[in-house]
Amino acid sequence: MGEKPVGEVSHHCQWIRADDPIAAVEKGASLLASGAAEIIVKGQINTSDFMRVLLRKEYRLRQGKLISHVAVVEMPQLKRLIIVTDGGMVIEPDEKQLVQIVLNALPVAEALGMANPRIALLSANEKVNENFPSTVRAARVVASLQRQINGHISGPLSLDLALSKEAAAIKGIQDPVAGSADILVVPNIEVGNTLVKSLVYFAGASMAGILVGAARTIIVTSRAASEETKLYSVALARLVNTTLVDKKINSLSFTG
Repeated sequence: MGEKPVGEVSHHCQWIRADDPIAAVEKGASLLASGAAEIIVKGQINTSDFMRVLLRKEYRLRQGKLISHVAVVEMPQLKRLIIVTDGGMVIEPDEKQLVQIVLNALPVAEALGMANPRIALLSANEKVNENFPSTVRAARVVASLQRQINGHISGPLSLDLALSKEAAAIKGIQDPVAGSADILVVPNIEVGNTLVKSLVYFAGASMAGILVGAARTIIVTSRAASEETKLYSVALARLVNTTLVDKKINSLSFTG
């Protein structure tokens, strides 16, 4: 939508008119399905309406696996990047979904140069307790994945143990992930959403966010997100896409 004439190209951008937000998503989804576009960015439309259109069968964006949100956060205090997942898509993940959420985050970590990421399954306590279902799920996910992935995975871990070596030392926790987690896997969407927004608004963090698990990269940011966040999200999507393409090319074998 906008005042630009349909099809006008300005600074390498083509403006395509749509009558309303739903029609705009439909046009974008058609471009993704045809291969004319590789990334779609949500604007001021509600996320549920946006995803409802994108995931229609005719656009072939579902790949039969879970779609999850991955946020990349940079905090001045840590001087490194942290991945937080899933604070934007899966509301209350079960054990099977948490496993896929971890797997979905790995290509993003690889694109960021985290060859052997340290992954923390977050909860309020590091001890498995039947009264805290998230601790039980975390322990089971760790047991399922610890021999299947490159890197270290641990959980349950509280947030302080995941990020602070000092906290880990005080509590007597000796764990390769404690104090140096690269990926924080949250127990539900409320924790993830609140954690990322708290880091942005209270700690001055910068962030980017994408959806992974679909046939094309989808960017879903808050309608109140800054221009900086949206720009960083596009850059992240492009980086992840390029890494995946390069990986596919390098995995090909030729015989002569």
